[in-house]
Amino acid sequence: MLDDLLELAKARLSRAGWQDDASEADRLVREHAPDDQVVGWVSGRDDDEALLWVATDRRLLLLRQEPGRRAVTNLRYPELQEVWVALERAGARVRLYAAGRKYSLDDAAPDDARRFHAEVEAVRGRLT
Repeated sequence: MLDDLLELAKARLSRAGWQDDASEADRLVREHAPDDQVVGWVSGRDDDEALLWVATDRRLLLLRQEPGRRAVTNLRYPELQEVWVALERAGARVRLYAAGRKYSLDDAAPDDARRFHAEVEAVRGRLT
C-alpha cells in the first residue's frame, strides 16, 4: 500500500522531463517492441495517471502508469489519423487520434511536446 501511495505521489509531483523518462522509454521498447528504435518520447498526465508516450521507427507505445498497474497501448502508424499539440502556460497538451479513439496527455513540457509531434510526423511521412 505504501509503495502505491509513493508511486501516486511521484506521478502527481512529476512533470514531463523526469530524469528517468529516457530510461523508461528504452525499457518500454525493450519489453514491447525489442526490434524497434526509439525516435522520441513525451511524458505528462491524464487525471491522476502518469503517462509516457514513446515513438519508435515502427509504432507508438502509450504507457499509462496507475498505482499498482501499468497498461501499454500499441499503435501502428497506419492507425494514426492525427497528432495535435496545444501549447499553454501551464504546459502542453498532446492528442492522438487513432483507430477511432482519442488519446490525451496533459502537462507535458512544451519543448518535449513539439519535438514528439515533429518526430511522429517525420516517421509517418517516411512510412506513407
